[in-house]
Amino acid sequence: MVYLNRYKRLSLVLLFSLGIAVSCFFGGPSKTHFKVLCGSSWPGINLHGKTSNVQGFIDDLFFAIASGEDIRISITRIDSGGRMFPHLDDQGVDGVVSVAATTTREERQYAFSDPFFAYGPVLVIRSNDAYNSLAMLKDKVVGYERGYGGDFATRNDFEVIFRPYDQMTYAMEDLIHGQIDAVILDSVYANQLLSGLYATALKIVYPPLKETSFQLVVKKGENEELIELFNKGLKEQRANGEYTKLLDYWGLFDPTLEH
Repeated sequence: MVYLNRYKRLSLVLLFSLGIAVSCFFGGPSKTHFKVLCGSSWPGINLHGKTSNVQGFIDDLFFAIASGEDIRISITRIDSGGRMFPHLDDQGVDGVVSVAATTTREERQYAFSDPFFAYGPVLVIRSNDAYNSLAMLKDKVVGYERGYGGDFATRNDFEVIFRPYDQMTYAMEDLIHGQIDAVILDSVYANQLLSGLYATALKIVYPPLKETSFQLVVKKGENEELIELFNKGLKEQRANGEYTKLLDYWGLFDPTLEH
């Protein structure tokens, strides 16, 4: 009889433990409040007056994702000088927003979300032209902003004739009038110009020639659940069209999206 009672007690304990595990698995994330640090600016990144727009977009996107996943994400802005990864060692910090290029060592240390906003150099061509890459512009003249896109001109794997400009509006006018065949321009600035003056005459070629992305980052082995929840929520926001609405609301443009 004593043996049976002990057996029953052990069975109840196992069933109770299993019930807790199942409840946690199906009931939602094990942690519901995450603290994320985000830079107040991004040194070396020219957003052409759109820094506050990007900040507002990040706030709204993270809030929408958190609401959809039934969690809370608190964003704190800091002046980091562009170095965000070291703050993952700070007490109470679960993740950081980063746009820095990563090293192999950092990729071993940290887990990265799917990119949630991207920018980079894009090709701008006339609306009736069909170029879709630099490779198609062999022996053609391509304008670029002096000091920007120079790595393409230096490398020049495509045998393109590059022409530097100090004022990109001059390059756009030359493009419209057939003096050059394409322009390399930062995607943020390209979108600004093509949303107004050159909306019908010119178009942007997708995807960007080089992509730089904003991502959410956590330490591997810590808070990786946040990355899973964020990626899931980001996918849902894109599928239901809310992601695009937020971009439009904040006057932003992501050159990696289908257009």
